[in-house]
Amino acid sequence: MTMNDLPFNILQLSGPFHAASHPPCDCRSERKMYCDDGHVSGHHKSGANTFFAVFQILVMMAIGTLSLRAQDVRPPGVMTWKDDNIALSGPWQYYPFALLKHGDRFPRAENVFLPHLWVSSGQARGFATYRTHVVIPPGKEFQKMALTMPDVYSSYHLWIDGVSRATNGTVATEPSRELPQWKPQTVTFIPVSDTIEIIIQVSNFHHHLGGIGKPVVLGKESDILHTTANSRKLSELLLAGLLLIALINMLLYLGYWHKAFFLFSLLTLFWALRSVFSNDYPGVYYFPEIPWVWVVRLEYLSIYLTTLIGLMLITTLFPLDFSITFRWFYVVAGLFFALVTTLTEPLFFTRYVNVYLAFSASVVLATLSVAIKAFIYDRQGSGLLITAMLLGVVLFGYVILSYENILGFNELIFNLGFLSLFILAAVGIQNHFVTVGRKERSERGKGEAHNKIYDTRLS
Repeated sequence: MTMNDLPFNILQLSGPFHAASHPPCDCRSERKMYCDDGHVSGHHKSGANTFFAVFQILVMMAIGTLSLRAQDVRPPGVMTWKDDNIALSGPWQYYPFALLKHGDRFPRAENVFLPHLWVSSGQARGFATYRTHVVIPPGKEFQKMALTMPDVYSSYHLWIDGVSRATNGTVATEPSRELPQWKPQTVTFIPVSDTIEIIIQVSNFHHHLGGIGKPVVLGKESDILHTTANSRKLSELLLAGLLLIALINMLLYLGYWHKAFFLFSLLTLFWALRSVFSNDYPGVYYFPEIPWVWVVRLEYLSIYLTTLIGLMLITTLFPLDFSITFRWFYVVAGLFFALVTTLTEPLFFTRYVNVYLAFSASVVLATLSVAIKAFIYDRQGSGLLITAMLLGVVLFGYVILSYENILGFNELIFNLGFLSLFILAAVGIQNHFVTVGRKERSERGKGEAHNKIYDTRLS
């Protein structure tokens, strides 16, 4: 609204004003409000008219503001993109229990920032809409851009500038119609103006969290596709390395029949399974027909079984540092978690993940204590194993903290870190086996020599 839109001319109200039936008079010298002939002094009439002019302006501005609010022309959240890839953390306008799209009337809403999980508000099941605008600098409006959508709890529909760009599963307003899916996607598009409107419809009736748990990333098409390709290559490198390590240790087990090689081969296979069904879910990318329920189950089972087999491996390598009660308690607890995950629905077993995190944290602390004891007593053949155990404690702690959104997730650290961990552990186990075997043969030889001397003396 401009000054020209007002129904009067403000400038006409700012000067002296006299009634048409009375000629102007000069009362300023006597500083009277009324002249002798009874009409109002021009000096005081000027102040009064200015007051009424300001009052009218305020009234018109209030009417204009109410009109603008009625038309909902407020921006629903604005971010600015410059040139690099950016995580669209917010602000996002959040509309719970509403599935809105471009052209709909958007009511007033609260601003939220990603990650945004519904469970924190006490209501994880339902549906909602997220909306934001991204401003593009002049001269960069019509270049090819891309947006990376993470997995969402538990289905979504992405709209960019009023065009449907991607879906994961089926968004719905009731459980029977929703189809959950976790498949990270990258969509490419060309902005139609200097402001991009992004709308994400989300529904969740099958997971205990709900909402968007990872950042949405926007950038130039070439940069985003390059980042996505590198991420996929890192995942494939980790998977190939883990499968090779598992195969080598299984062959060592068949050659030496030492339980440590068998357990480490299983441990590596279970972590390879987790690398396929977690984080960017490359398994879903290559096999999108896998039911979502089993994707969640495999993710949880892989971490439960990894913890269980890892504990059994450590107690095999260092049997004197763990009591029988300790071993059986954690074995039974790990099997219980795995059984519940297999037999129940994700809405039930996913809500107890924090119980598992406490369980796994205690296993990590126990492993750390064993590593410290082995270091203090300088056990032969344990140097590489101690290093691998300490690295494992750090990486598992990183996984837990990143899951809780305390630390950001870095795929390079995750993939190369765990690949280095398993290579180091494999070499450490072989070195431990050789060292312990050499020591046992030496002690056996000493025992045989002692028996031989004893027999000679008897004869």
